[in-house]
Amino acid sequence: MKKLFGTCGKMIIGVAFALLLLSCLIPFVLLPLMGSYSTEELMRQLPFTFGDKFYENTKTLLEGNFLKVYLNSILVSAGSIVFSVVISVLAAYSVTKFRYKGASLITTFIIVTMMVPGQISTIGYIMEMRAMHLTNSLWPLILTWMAHPFTCFFMIQFMKSSVPTEVIESGRIDGASEPRILFSIVLPFIRPGIATTVILLFLWSWNSYTLPMLIINNNDMFTIPLYVANLISEFRFDIGGRMAALTWAVFPVIILFVIFSKSFIKGIASGSVKG
Repeated sequence: MKKLFGTCGKMIIGVAFALLLLSCLIPFVLLPLMGSYSTEELMRQLPFTFGDKFYENTKTLLEGNFLKVYLNSILVSAGSIVFSVVISVLAAYSVTKFRYKGASLITTFIIVTMMVPGQISTIGYIMEMRAMHLTNSLWPLILTWMAHPFTCFFMIQFMKSSVPTEVIESGRIDGASEPRILFSIVLPFIRPGIATTVILLFLWSWNSYTLPMLIINNNDMFTIPLYVANLISEFRFDIGGRMAALTWAVFPVIILFVIFSKSFIKGIASGSVKG
């Protein structure tokens, strides 16, 4: 009887997870499905099979500045990832592997900064960007992620639990310089953490809408979220065009997650354990 209940319990859990997986996949199926119909057809009923208007909707997007917008989003996400990963790794290495009085104070400051809602600093940040004459450019969208408190805190926790101090001390005893230790010894240990940070930063910067909306007025500088939101006025509430645009916008996210999925899971599991 106990074995029977155990088997039934496993089956129930399996079915529950299968239903949960199905519910997560439904939006990814609906996007290209709805993007393959015209707005008039979508207004009549929700389709359950793929139509023949996806190429036409994509062509409509390409007649505008969709490629330019797509490139803008790629540049913003790539720049955000590079700057933030470099700063986070250097900050984590400094705080966790060097002994000085201000190390704990820096960590405390990072934690306190994480507790402050980003909306509070938005107005000040916009005023700062205007004073630097950087509005209507992609730089404000990149600079806002340069010293992100969460990525710094995550890398600190990950480096504490994943990089043995003894290995670093051995490198120093052998006469290796700090850059050599960082690139040759530390980086192989923290690759899963870096992969996790890359995925999170890409998702946040790629899907960011509020800051671009407040700081960019030039259509050529739009990112994908802004472009999709403005399809209402540009294409007369073109639902099919918006779904096609969102379909193309999801592709980089899926590709990135497929490439780094194992490292992402490993990085989350390791970073959650404080050493």
